[in-house]
Amino acid sequence: MSLSYDAEGRLVRAGDVQVVRLEVGPRVGTDSESLVMGEDTLEVGFEGRPKILAYRKDPPFGGPPRALPVPAGVARCESNGGLETMADVGEGRRLLVCEQRRFPSSTVPAWIGSGGSWTRRDYPLVFGGGWGGEPFRPTAAALLPDGDVLVLERRFPPLGARIVRIATASLAATGRLETREIARFEAPLTLDNFEGIDVRRDGSGRTLVYLVSDDNNCFKNGYDPVPQRTLLLMFALEG
Repeated sequence: MSLSYDAEGRLVRAGDVQVVRLEVGPRVGTDSESLVMGEDTLEVGFEGRPKILAYRKDPPFGGPPRALPVPAGVARCESNGGLETMADVGEGRRLLVCEQRRFPSSTVPAWIGSGGSWTRRDYPLVFGGGWGGEPFRPTAAALLPDGDVLVLERRFPPLGARIVRIATASLAATGRLETREIARFEAPLTLDNFEGIDVRRDGSGRTLVYLVSDDNNCFKNGYDPVPQRTLLLMFALEG
């Protein structure tokens, strides 16, 4: 995919989008939720039956994929709230966060590590304005240039989103992760099913944050009007 910007550096268009069918093999949930670019591989996280599969970079998502180790406790997450979030947190480590436990809770399981070595953490949920006590739930994360991590959270119903920042010191500690809210999206702001976040630094030194939403195949499934859209938004991170 190619991105185009105007003279002020604002995102104006996305083009050359290529859709690739993933080879997943037997007994793998088909709901791919996260992506991390390794040195030679593209790592994709699946919820349902929690898995991380590594594909070749050249050609993109070339198979057959190789299964990577995941923490044993990830199987205890809710089937539709499993490995929703996976991010590179430096030094070959990954941050994994479940979206939901199998029972009501104020935190969800998280892990930091790689291979067969994982440190169990707890990710805090924030409750505010959700119907029936529904919290904001983590859906994606991205590593900042300074080593901190941004986590995207989504709430439904009603639809809302947050971006929180986890400091490097909290990532290196144990126990509960410490999050700090830096942005919140509520009506009448542009809202959708935000499930992806990425970060890059441009030529002028700006740290740019990209959000993408998942339309859940609403258009393909014939909903009218379409209640969800695929949106790509860009923001500049100040400070």
